[in-house]
Amino acid sequence: MEWREASGLGEVVTWTVIPVRGTDAVPPTVVAYVELAEGPWITVRVRGIDPAKLRAGHPVRIGFETPEGGGETIPIALPPHPG
Repeated sequence: MEWREASGLGEVVTWTVIPVRGTDAVPPTVVAYVELAEGPWITVRVRGIDPAKLRAGHPVRIGFETPEGGGETIPIALPPHPG
């Protein structure tokens, strides 16, 4: 394995919605497999996309976030266009 530059664009292959027990105030966690435009698949959390609107082939762009309090930066899937 080796690092390769990528465009950061891709499409959702499949996903799951993990509800938070005991409260509706906290949104569910959405985890997806995304196929990057260059071919590799990655596992990401989905942010800023309504889970009810996800579908196979949904376009996304990859961003990164660091958990509050520190920790390892992780890839996330975002809407394809900022804003």
